Amino acid sequence: MKKIISKIIFHPLTAVVLTIVSIFILMQNHQKLKRLDIARKNIQQAKQEVKAVEEELLQVEAALEAAQEPLTQETLLRDSLLMQREGELVIKLPEINIVEEESEREQIDEDNWRAWMEVVF
Repeated sequence: MKKIISKIIFHPLTAVVLTIVSIFILMQNHQKLKRLDIARKNIQQAKQEVKAVEEELLQVEAALEAAQEPLTQETLLRDSLLMQREGELVIKLPEINIVEEESEREQIDEDNWRAWMEVVF
């Protein structure tokens, strides 16, 4: 019996079969590791998306709380809808772009400076 077992174990065909089985097992493990890595990446991405949605939800809740305050509601009614209390008069003034006026003033200042330079020199 020992001779038969020893012949089977040390037979070259047994080594080939064991090698093929080992390679097959290693390939399956490699494929499982690839799937596991993909699953980990998907989980990581899902966690990031959940975090972003939670932050957005917090911002929306804060905006909702701010919008429900009486002062904010009154400001909205007065500014956007031009509503007024009884006995008040609403006057809407045009919006003025201050940046353009400053650039025009700088240009006028430069023109005055050049005019004085021409007069003096």
